[in-house]
Amino acid sequence: MNSDWKTTLLSKSLSLNQRLEQQLESRGLRLNAVDFASFIENWAPRTSRDALSYVLNFIRPVVLGMGFRISRLSDEKIEVIIPERSKNKNEEGTTHEAVLLAAAIEGAKTLWLRHAPLGDFHIRIDEINIKNLKASTSEIRMRMEIPETIRQSILGQLRVMNRAQVENHIQFFEEGDQLIAESTLHLTVSTTSLLEAPTKGQNG
Repeated sequence: MNSDWKTTLLSKSLSLNQRLEQQLESRGLRLNAVDFASFIENWAPRTSRDALSYVLNFIRPVVLGMGFRISRLSDEKIEVIIPERSKNKNEEGTTHEAVLLAAAIEGAKTLWLRHAPLGDFHIRIDEINIKNLKASTSEIRMRMEIPETIRQSILGQLRVMNRAQVENHIQFFEEGDQLIAESTLHLTVSTTSLLEAPTKGQNG
């Protein structure tokens, strides 16, 4: 009886995994944490947001103490919540500019990783600047969008040259959707295909 139960459970698990991989593949998605969370968004938005936020904190331990949470993620948009925390504020009690920059970088990386082609995908920060419009002491939402035309252009360059430069425009809003800051982030994205990746044990 116990053996039959284990066999049935294993069979159902394998079947679910196969269906999941087929669904992701049909949408052109890679089987990674970010894409898995976006996949389940159709059925459980709250669960997806929690999963994405956990992934962000797990793979970016440097920002763990800032408490960033992803509240929205689609093919074109991302929204990251910057909570009101004392450690996120400067000596004047307003949100520290470095926290805004960190949110901009993490949000941009997360959105681009969603579209990472197969192989080793790299993101390098070339330049980042910020324009403060208003000091804020409340929760802040960082928003970034990658229009489909831009995304397809960048992915096309990656396929041909394995490298592309991207300019990302990012905005920060406080309660009431009031714009408090804007940032421009210049990235270089590059990829090494699986065929080009050096094999284990090779030098150089």
